[in-house]
Amino acid sequence: MSSRHAYSDVPFSAGPRNCIGQKFAMMEEKTVISWFFRKYRISANVAFEDNKILPEIIMKSSLGFPVTITHRMDNK
Repeated sequence: MSSRHAYSDVPFSAGPRNCIGQKFAMMEEKTVISWFFRKYRISANVAFEDNKILPEIIMKSSLGFPVTITHRMDNK
């Protein structure tokens, strides 16, 4: 087992032969996210002081993370 190459079981997800669409997908994600934040405003519904952090493996909010998404108005 030690003589096998580290990436022999993942031929299209690591190394020089990784997915050819990976860079395109990452660029598309960045484009969509930037478009979303230009068109919409996100604001928290709970004040930071009112929220309690739960100490778990991954820190969580006791109230969740409720947000309001509003459409930004064009400044034309």
